[in-house]
Amino acid sequence: MKEGAVIGEICVELFTDTCPRTCQLFLELLDGDTLGHGYIKTCFY
Repeated sequence: MKEGAVIGEICVELFTDTCPRTCQLFLELLDGDTLGHGYIKTCFY
């Protein structure tokens, strides 16, 4: 397998009623920001 190859998807369930701030932060990190903070191009193992 080549490094960086896409092999699947990750499905995440968010519990906004239990931890709303954590869910909000996670959603913000999905898109990233201009400072380079976020999950764009992040490898998950």
